[in-house]
Amino acid sequence: MNSYLDETRFPALPGFQYGEAQETYTGMNDTAVYGFTGVTAEQAAQYRDLLLAEGFAKADENTMGECTFMTLVKDELIVRVSHFPAKSLVKIIASAGEKHPTLNVEG
Repeated sequence: MNSYLDETRFPALPGFQYGEAQETYTGMNDTAVYGFTGVTAEQAAQYRDLLLAEGFAKADENTMGECTFMTLVKDELIVRVSHFPAKSLVKIIASAGEKHPTLNVEG
């Protein structure tokens, strides 16, 4: 697995094996942000499928044009996987203990 994903902070988060790591930084509330370039839509989908196979539950999914966004949850871990085909970019945002919005939001 790719060592760019911090397995000590988020041991339930499988590594990402595609593309080239571009950035890793820590955000607020113990959030880690990972960026990878050179990633195809198929590879991004394979990683989302891997998360589902590892016991993550899909909490939300959306598309905007060809861009895809998915939020997955397992125990206290929330993972957001976004793919931007025009830039061949995947962003993976992982956070522990954060609250995510419900799916049934009106407005």
